[in-house]
Amino acid sequence: MKRMLKLNYETLELEEIQVPEITLDELQKGVGINGEKALIERAYVNEFFDKAKVDVFLDEEGKLKSDLLPSSVLIDRNGSIMDVYFGNLLFVGNNTRGGSVGLTDKQIEKVKAWTSSKREIIMRRQSDGEVLRKAVVILLHF
Repeated sequence: MKRMLKLNYETLELEEIQVPEITLDELQKGVGINGEKALIERAYVNEFFDKAKVDVFLDEEGKLKSDLLPSSVLIDRNGSIMDVYFGNLLFVGNNTRGGSVGLTDKQIEKVKAWTSSKREIIMRRQSDGEVLRKAVVILLHF
C-alpha cells in the first residue's frame, strides 16, 4: 500500500491515507471535500519540499469557491505570508521522473514537522473580532 498524508480541511488534522496506487483518481478524491472529486494542482512550495521529494496537491479552484475558508498558510523565514491554501491538501512522495509515489517514514515525519498543529493562525472578522477560522501554518524554514 502507498501512503499519503491529507491535511483535512474540516479538522485541520493530518490523516494518513493508504491506497494500492497513487492515481489521478485518488488525488482528485483526496483534495475534494466530502469525497467529491476536484481538479488538482501541484503547489510549488519551496526547496525544502523539493529536496525531501514531497509534493503538495490541492484543489485547483479552492480559492474561487466562496464556501471554503483557508486551511493553511505558508510562512517564510521572515514571517511573511507567501500563500494561502483552501480545502484539503495532499502530501505525496515523488520520484525523479515526476511521478507520485507513497511517502516514506522519513517524509511523513518531515511533513508532520512542517505542519505542526501547535502553529496556527486565527482569522477574525475585522468589524467585531469574531473568530472565523483557524488555519495551519506551514513553515518554510528549518
